[in-house]
Amino acid sequence: MHNCIFLSKHGRMKQTSRDIGRRGWACAVAVVITATLAAGVAHAQDRLVIGVGGPFTGQFELFGTSIRTGVDAAIDDINDAGGVLGQPLALSIADDACNADRAEAAANQLVGANAVLVVGHVCYSATREAAAVYALNDIVQITPASQSDGLTTNRPGPGLFRLAPRAERQGEVAGAFLADRHPTGNIAILHDGTAYGKGLADTVKAVVNAAGIQEVWFDEYDAGDESQIDLAIRLLDDAIDAVYLGGYHTDIAQIAAETRGLDLKTVIIGPDSIADSEFRAIAGPAAIGVFLTFQSPLPETDASRSLAARLKLPKSIGTQYTLLAYAAVELWAAAAARAESIAFDAVIDAVASNPTDTIIGTVRFDDNGSWQTDGFSVFEWGEDGIQPVAAAPATD
Repeated sequence: MHNCIFLSKHGRMKQTSRDIGRRGWACAVAVVITATLAAGVAHAQDRLVIGVGGPFTGQFELFGTSIRTGVDAAIDDINDAGGVLGQPLALSIADDACNADRAEAAANQLVGANAVLVVGHVCYSATREAAAVYALNDIVQITPASQSDGLTTNRPGPGLFRLAPRAERQGEVAGAFLADRHPTGNIAILHDGTAYGKGLADTVKAVVNAAGIQEVWFDEYDAGDESQIDLAIRLLDDAIDAVYLGGYHTDIAQIAAETRGLDLKTVIIGPDSIADSEFRAIAGPAAIGVFLTFQSPLPETDASRSLAARLKLPKSIGTQYTLLAYAAVELWAAAAARAESIAFDAVIDAVASNPTDTIIGTVRFDDNGSWQTDGFSVFEWGEDGIQPVAAAPATD
């Protein structure tokens, strides 16, 4: 006779297998499985797990892959230097496809992997859902991409830090660009009705109005329509010199293509959503000359130049995310070293209270866990991608 006694998930004892037959066999298998799992946990605890949460499928896959590249490189370099408090680091990734519905499952996957730090996520809705999971499980989270002001002003817990510029600053930069370039022109400010698009458009409008400029119209366009020709015709009829479009890349690409199809010379400026290569593919030649706000080029350091050369990083938007992700791991590792502990409370106190030298220079966070940086510049789409725009006199 065999008696196998295990603790259930909730800690209650349950007894299984009281004979040598089928139940006895099941008991033996259970013992083997339990021993194997225990060995796996012991092995996992030999390494400190760094998680990466973000899109590894779908249209934003570039950003997830770029972040993973940076985390991978940081793990390699830290391990070569002896690890963190003598323990090596290991990588675990979870795909949310930039989807809020999948983000909770992705976050729980990293909780199950015993991650001590998660670098991610990318899209705001996914980051918000995942952040609640990490807060409940005392896991430090550093996002190198999610910019929404609400993420840190309504912070789910003290372990969330944003290594990305504030979204509101993007609207301020776009508004100043419009006011500087078109002080006497006819300006339209449009959005797609989303929190992202309208929030940016509202900020642009406030900045333009504060400069003494009144837009010709402020309105919502029909996101997702198969054609935006009616909007293009309205821009033509009102002789709009410049239009700000707050929204996502697919709609803005279509608007750009249809305005150029009417031979309109209207200057288009959009947000960082149109930095995506899919915008260029959808808009085709109409993408050339479209302006956008995007994260300012990161300060170059000897370390960042060395890493870029070692990884053969292309000069693309993804490179920024790679460097920011590398810096995120550096921040956590430096905090653990200062605290002489990987305990959640000790690490977040060390991150929050100390400026840290990283591959992108010295990083400081405000009281809400937001990186203290201006963060945004104006870029222009060209044949070889987006390039920063130098200051220029007004064109009107």
